[in-house]
Amino acid sequence: MIEITIADTTWYGVSRVFPTGGEARAAFVALGQHDRDGSLNVGVYRHQRVGLDSEPVLVSIVGIEPEKVAAAAKLIEGEEVEQHPDTWLSLIARRARVVLDLYATGARSGHYEMPHGKEGERLGPDGTFDA
Repeated sequence: MIEITIADTTWYGVSRVFPTGGEARAAFVALGQHDRDGSLNVGVYRHQRVGLDSEPVLVSIVGIEPEKVAAAAKLIEGEEVEQHPDTWLSLIARRARVVLDLYATGARSGHYEMPHGKEGERLGPDGTFDA
């Protein structure tokens, strides 16, 4: 599990790689179904390493409660893999942006499936997708 402190908040993350994109998707979906009420309080992302993977074979989990990140990670298989620090920062920025946007709309705590960029778009360091 990684630990990154940003603006006095410590974030935690775990990333797992799967043999195929289908297996990564199945793990991603299963974790989402398990946490329908959002009680794990984590962001879960299916993605790929640019220039290394031909399809999204990674599932990464980020949050500010290490025990909940660990609990979410125990629910999926896959081999733990390191990510570049910039990747972690982009995933954390995405999580923070989504939570703040939901909060601003008055959304209640829970599980939300957020739209993402089109195929081939990259997640930028500010948590948004490039055009």
